[in-house]
Amino acid sequence: MAKSFLGGEDEKPAKEKKHEPPLSSGKKPEEKTNLAGFFDTAKAEPEKEVKPAPEKKPAFAEKPVPEEKTAVSAGGAGETGEGITEYLEKYFGISGLSESDKKDFPGLFETKTYKKDELIFRQNETGEEMYFVKKGLVKIYITELEGGKTIALMKEGTLFGEIALFDNQPRSAEAKSMGDTELLLVGKQKFNSLKETNPRLALKIVDVVLETFCKRLRGTTRKMYGLY
Repeated sequence: MAKSFLGGEDEKPAKEKKHEPPLSSGKKPEEKTNLAGFFDTAKAEPEKEVKPAPEKKPAFAEKPVPEEKTAVSAGGAGETGEGITEYLEKYFGISGLSESDKKDFPGLFETKTYKKDELIFRQNETGEEMYFVKKGLVKIYITELEGGKTIALMKEGTLFGEIALFDNQPRSAEAKSMGDTELLLVGKQKFNSLKETNPRLALKIVDVVLETFCKRLRGTTRKMYGLY
């Protein structure tokens, strides 16, 4: 031991204290996350355009259904011109129509349908149309009589209301459908126009009306005299 100049022993030099890291608290140091690489890899890929799948065509393509031509351009539901001429030929003997007649004739008619117990026209109202029964049944009755007495039943292939084409008097009876009924109407205005544009064809309608009127007159006469 070295002596100091004061006669004492030299003090031992102080040991250098090593700088030790502080004791761990048990928690692991947080790891820094490199976000740059994360965002580089997490970039959304551009959306791909989705093309619609092509429609599969059937092996046999369906043919479009042609629209049914109507007998009148304006008005209710219509009937084909061929159907009208066949109906009139079958029930009223109208035949031998020229090509011009076949074009003019269907435009004279308008088709209307009625449900059961639907009123067609009222008694005492002014008539403007004549009716052909295409399908169904129509009751003709007088309201003044007790219970509305039925005076006639008009079935398929008959006509009624024909007097309205020739006079301006009120209806003498009412008409009502007895079930689902389809009628062909001839209006007074169209009939008068036909008389000017195609008088020969209009005369065929007049012949049908006269024949019907004569049959009814004979029937009324027989009933009055009790022949049947």
